[in-house]
Amino acid sequence: MVSFNSYREKSFLKNPLKDFREDVQEVEYRQDPLTGEWTRLNIDRAKRPHQAPSKPIKITAKKDCFFCKKHIEDKTPKFSKSVVPEGRIKSGEFVLFPNLFPFAAHHAVGVLTEKHDASLSKITAKMWADALTGTISWFKKVQAFDSRMRFASIDMNYMMPAAASVIHPHMQATVDKFPTNQTNLIYRKSWEYLDATQSNFWGELCKEDNKRKIFNSRNISWHASFAPKAANEVIGILKGKSGFFDLSVKNIEELASGLSKVFCALEKLGVRSANMALIASPLNEDLSHFFNMHVVIISRPETKELYTADRGFMEVLHRESIVSYIPEDFAKRMKKVIPDA
Repeated sequence: MVSFNSYREKSFLKNPLKDFREDVQEVEYRQDPLTGEWTRLNIDRAKRPHQAPSKPIKITAKKDCFFCKKHIEDKTPKFSKSVVPEGRIKSGEFVLFPNLFPFAAHHAVGVLTEKHDASLSKITAKMWADALTGTISWFKKVQAFDSRMRFASIDMNYMMPAAASVIHPHMQATVDKFPTNQTNLIYRKSWEYLDATQSNFWGELCKEDNKRKIFNSRNISWHASFAPKAANEVIGILKGKSGFFDLSVKNIEELASGLSKVFCALEKLGVRSANMALIASPLNEDLSHFFNMHVVIISRPETKELYTADRGFMEVLHRESIVSYIPEDFAKRMKKVIPDA
C-alpha cells in the first residue's frame, strides 16, 4: 500500500501588512511516497511581493532561427554516418539531429514543428507521435552502434524560464552508459518497494491515488504529484510498460494524445513555459515487474524583463522543494479544462 505521509506546522509572526497583528501561516510537509524526499507547501507564498516587474513579455525572435524550415538543412549538425547514415532523422514535421553542444555521449535535439513560435497548445498529438517515433528509431540506431549505451531519456525545456536557449519548440534526447542520478534513485526505490511489499509501486499508485488523479486513458494514468518538486507537476504512468522499446504504435499514439491534452490544459491555466522528462528502463530490458515508464511535466514562471528564478537555496542546495499550491486543488482545476477527464 502506498503511503502518503504529511504533517503540518504553524509559523507565527506579527505581519506589517496587517498592522502588525499576529499572523499564522501553515506549512505542510509532504514526503514523496517513493523516494522519501520532502516537499514544503505554503499557498501564502504565492502572495509574497516581487520587486521585479510582473508584466510578462512576448519573445518572438525569428530572424535566422536555425530550427526554422528554411535554415534547418544548412545550419544544424548531422549524425555520424556510422550511427545515422542519412545524417538526420525525419518523421512528419519532426527533425532530429545532434546537439551542437552535447552533455551526453549521444545527445540529440528534435525540432517538434515547423512553426517558430508555436505555443504549448499548438504542439499537436500528431507532432508528439512523430517526435516519439523518430526518437525511438534513433535509440535503436545508437544501440546497434554501441550496445553499452543503455540509458535513454526524452526531455524538453520549453521557453527561456525552463532553460531553453532557442524559442522554436524542440525536445532533447540522450543515451548514456549510466542512468542519471534521478533515474537511478527511482530504479533503486522502486526495487526496494517491491522487496518490502511484493508489489509494483507504480501499479499501486495508479490504483490508490484517486484524490489527485486527473484522467485515465486506456493504458496511461495521469495524476497531480502528491509531493511535487515544482509548480503544477503532472505525472503520467504507462501501465505495464517499462521501456521505450516496449511501446507499440498505439502506445505511442496514446502517450502523444495525453501529452497534447496535458499541455493544452496547462496553457488554459496560464502556463507558458514547461519542462518534461520521460523516464524509462534501460534499453532492451524489461523492468515492468517493479518499475513503470512515466513522464513528468512541470511548469515554470512567465518570461519577464527581470526574471526571478523559481529555484532557490532550498531546492538547489538542500534538495527540498517549496511550492505554493495544493496538488489536490490543481488536479480539480486540470480536470475542468481537460476534455473527457
